[in-house]
Amino acid sequence: MEQPREDRELEAPTHLPQHDLSTTRSRLEALPQLQPAPSTAKSYARSWQRFLAWCDERGCEALPAEPINVVSYIIEAGTRSDGAGRPAAYNTISGWVAAINKAHEMQRLPRPGDSLEVKTALGRLRATLPPARRTPVLSVTDLRRILDDINVDQHPQAVHGARDSAIILIAFSGAFQRSQVAALRYRDIGIDHEEGLLVTVREGPKVQGVKLLKYAQDPRMCPVCAFIRWAMVHNAIRLEQTTATVQTVLDGFQKDQHCCVVASDPALYERRTNTIADQPRRRPVFQPISTIGRLYESAPHHPKGISTQVVNDVVKKHAQAVGLHAEGVGAHSLRASYINRALQEGGSIEDVMRQSWLRSPTYASNFLWPERSWW
Repeated sequence: MEQPREDRELEAPTHLPQHDLSTTRSRLEALPQLQPAPSTAKSYARSWQRFLAWCDERGCEALPAEPINVVSYIIEAGTRSDGAGRPAAYNTISGWVAAINKAHEMQRLPRPGDSLEVKTALGRLRATLPPARRTPVLSVTDLRRILDDINVDQHPQAVHGARDSAIILIAFSGAFQRSQVAALRYRDIGIDHEEGLLVTVREGPKVQGVKLLKYAQDPRMCPVCAFIRWAMVHNAIRLEQTTATVQTVLDGFQKDQHCCVVASDPALYERRTNTIADQPRRRPVFQPISTIGRLYESAPHHPKGISTQVVNDVVKKHAQAVGLHAEGVGAHSLRASYINRALQEGGSIEDVMRQSWLRSPTYASNFLWPERSWW
C-alpha cells in the first residue's frame, strides 16, 4: 500500500546535472556585454581622465576610489569656479560620478556613487547650485529671419547657404540632435510624395528609428524643399562642374516657391528626385565646403561629413547675422524650439516625445517657456 504523501521521505532528484559554477561563469562572460552609445563612452572617458588627474594631484587612489575622495572631488567642483567664472553645473557633476561608477563596474568593484556619503553630497549640491541654464529658443519668426538672410542665390556663398538652410530646417523639423544631423547619409533620406522626408537615424551601424519631416506650407520653412535644393547643388559640386553650371542649378530655385511635390511642375520635380536618387548612397549629406564653393575631400573614395561643431557653428553664425546674440544659441536651440513650439500650439507630450525621442514626459515639459525671454 502506498504511503500517504505527508509521510513520504523527500528525496533529492538524481537526474539533474550538478551545478558547475565555473561553467556558468564562463558562459556568462561569453555573453555580449551591453555597451554605452559612442557619445556616452566618449563622455565617460573624458570625465574619467579628469578624475584621474585630480587623484594624481592629490596622491589618492582612483581605482578603487574611496567614497570620501569622490565627495571631496564633487564638492570642490561645485564650489570652485571654472574658466567662465561659474561652478560646474549639477548635471555635469552627476555625469562625472556616473563615469566613476562605470569605471568601477568594468573592474567589478563597488560603485562609489552608491555610497551614502556621495548620495548625500549630490543631494546637497542639487539644492545649492543654481538651476541649469536653459537653451535659447527661436520663434518661427526668428527662423524665417535667419533663413531669409541666408544667401542661396549667388555662387560661391550660395553653396554654403544651400547647405546651411538644409541643416537648419532638417534639424528643426526633426527635433534632431546635432550628432544625428552630422551623421546623415543619402541612404538615410527618402521622399514620400504624400508625407515628406523619411529620415533614418543611426547610431553607428544600428538603426535607431525613422522620423517624418512633413511638407511645410511656407516654402521658406519647408525641409523637403531645402533638402532638394541642397542635394542638387551638392551633386553639381561633387561632379566638379563649372561655376556657371552650379550657378544655373542655383538659379532654378526661388526662396518663395516650392520645389518639392507641392510645386506645380511634376516633371521637373521628378527629374530632381531622380538626380538625388543617383547620389552615392553612403555619401554624407552634409560635407565641408571651401570658401570658393568646392568640397573638401582628402579621400574621394571615403568622403567625410561635417562635424557636430559645424552644425552648431552654422546655427550660431546665421543667428548672429540677424542680431540674435543670446548666449548659448546653437544647434540645440533648434531642437528646443521645435519642442517648445509644439507644446505652445497645444501638441500632446506623447506626440512631442515621439518626434524628439525624449524618454521622460517631465523632461519634455521643461522645454515649455516663453520664446523671447532670453534677449
